[in-house]
Amino acid sequence: MNVKELNIQPDASIYGIFERLSYKIWNAVAEFVDNSTASFFKYEKVLKFYKIYKCRIDITYDDKKNTLTIEDDAFGMELNDFERAILLDQKPTDTSGRNEFGMGLKTAASWFGKVWTVESTQYGSENRYFAEVHIPKLRETKSNYVMIKKHDAKKEEHGTKIVISHLTKKIEGGRTLGKIKDLLRSMFRRDINSGKVEIYFNGEPLKFEPYKTLIFDNQEWKKQVNFSFVFNEKQFNVTGFVGILGEGSSGFSRAGFALFRRNRIVVGGEDDYYKPSAIFVQAQNPISHKLYGELDLDDFPINQAKDGFIWDDGLEIKFVDELRKNILDYIAIAKKPSSQLRPAIEETTKEVASNVSQEVNKSISHLNSINTGTAVLSIESEFVQNYEKKQDELIIDEKIYTDTAHGYLIHINKFDSINVQIIWTHIGDQYWFQKIVNGDVNWEVKININHPFFEPFYHNEDFKEVLEKFVISFLLASEYSSRTSDKDGYVLPSEFENHMNSLLKILSKKRG
Repeated sequence: MNVKELNIQPDASIYGIFERLSYKIWNAVAEFVDNSTASFFKYEKVLKFYKIYKCRIDITYDDKKNTLTIEDDAFGMELNDFERAILLDQKPTDTSGRNEFGMGLKTAASWFGKVWTVESTQYGSENRYFAEVHIPKLRETKSNYVMIKKHDAKKEEHGTKIVISHLTKKIEGGRTLGKIKDLLRSMFRRDINSGKVEIYFNGEPLKFEPYKTLIFDNQEWKKQVNFSFVFNEKQFNVTGFVGILGEGSSGFSRAGFALFRRNRIVVGGEDDYYKPSAIFVQAQNPISHKLYGELDLDDFPINQAKDGFIWDDGLEIKFVDELRKNILDYIAIAKKPSSQLRPAIEETTKEVASNVSQEVNKSISHLNSINTGTAVLSIESEFVQNYEKKQDELIIDEKIYTDTAHGYLIHINKFDSINVQIIWTHIGDQYWFQKIVNGDVNWEVKININHPFFEPFYHNEDFKEVLEKFVISFLLASEYSSRTSDKDGYVLPSEFENHMNSLLKILSKKRG
């Protein structure tokens, strides 16, 4: 084993500063995937000559050991590249790849944890290199040196392994873990679907299922985009495609543009696609639920975290304006109600709406016939408190559209009435509707436009009103049925609502 001392000037304490960078966990993880894929694609022809046709990347998060490991079988590094991966301000010799800044490994690793190691061997080399960056020790000893250890390796070995320990950023909760996997599979969708790159997260292969495009009027509503414009005396080229989401794929979380650079998404991903208001208008506009696309912006400057473009100088406004001019026909189609784009189910939708409307009228009539004092039954119990606590835990990353708020004044009887404020939200499929009671006669009801039971009908304005009234009548009926039931037949309203939400979710999966 040989040991080499590497001077990491400037002062090693600067590595500790990276901990305060404004990374998001998925963007930090993506930095490692960028390095792995850049290594593979740069030497793809060489590897193919030796019958190596794909690259596997394993990302492993161990909560008990408090470690994050990223391992690949890409081309690997020899000493010069290995040193450059550790040193600051050392760009790769070829900056045309995804690791153009040469900062991703050290910034992301130092952001994640206090100690990180790198081990790599290049295909055909007989050397394997290993180094540890222990930030607390470097600070304590005021040392600017990292030891690089060289071991023997077989020529057929290749790849890089990074282990980060003493993590300062933990992946807590199934929701965060799920979001990381969703965004990674979306971000690197082209690599994954090419069959050349396999990404595993805690042993689970990440797959990306392309969205379905609308088939209407005997054509598939998807077209290629290719235009250029000049801004500040520089030409910018935009390529890719736009389309209209089809049956089973439409919805707020999937609509919008994925902005690519070097075949990797910079802006966009499940639930976070690019939706400039000049094109998509408002969240409730049909365009925000149907128009989508993938656009390549290879000429556009990017920030060092690779999670956004540097275009606040007016470049973004110019880009959106030019894009809009080139897709006016698709914007017009996206504005159309779904009933016009799906004529086969239009009559079914009307029939369902009519049936629901009749039931709503019956329910409202029944409520008006009840002669009782107060409109809301106040139940303070451990069960209700636990239920509400669980519901609060679910409301993470919830988007509330305040511009959709509107109210209903419902007269229960001659003396009593209830004010119901309706607000539309977006929060995956955790609930279809949720009630919040403010006092005895004021309710706030949230309706989730992304729930699988509701999403297929949100384009129909008449049906949205029916659904709102159905929700209100159901909630009122549950309150009164629970109040008027005898002791043995008592039904807890919050439990009834919880079961109803679950049943709606189950029924939605059986549709079609």
